[in-house]
Amino acid sequence: MPATVAGPSIPRMSANTPPDDAENPIPTPATRPARITLTREGERELRARRDALRHHIEVELPLRLRGAREFGDATGNDDYLQIIEEEAVSRARLQALEQVLATAEVIEEGGAGADVAAIGSVVRIRIGGRTAERRIVGDYEATGGDAVSASSPIGSAILGRSAGATVVVELPNGATREVEILTVRTAGGPGRLAA
Repeated sequence: MPATVAGPSIPRMSANTPPDDAENPIPTPATRPARITLTREGERELRARRDALRHHIEVELPLRLRGAREFGDATGNDDYLQIIEEEAVSRARLQALEQVLATAEVIEEGGAGADVAAIGSVVRIRIGGRTAERRIVGDYEATGGDAVSASSPIGSAILGRSAGATVVVELPNGATREVEILTVRTAGGPGRLAA
């Protein structure tokens, strides 16, 4: 009998969140799980985001602020006030991102064994008669395309399972889907076929 796994609730981003953070939100203490896991690639991407954010705060914003000061002091200077607010938001994002990088556990691909789905594994699955290949990534890595977060309903359902297993996944809308794991492989290795 297939196992049923309910997915965690995923925090929604506000309409005012910049597009880069809506796609890859930086966790806050309220949304951060107790244990943060990343692939080595995910760690590199977060470090690149951190470096870009530092550059934005240390180079771009001061230049814009100097230009805005030419139009007078803060009283009635909307550009100046907007830049000051943007700097505060950017510094908060940088602090949260640095906290994630400082506490995250970087999972080496294939660490759980080539035949067990883990963060970094590429898993071929069958859902409703259709097959798809998905790479399991850490909680704060970019998803989309073939990537699926380990904390998503499907990711958490197949995590720790081997080829041949079948699980029933409860989706956020309440629907259920049966997922069959066909193969499991490390990102660069051959797959283990279902028996």
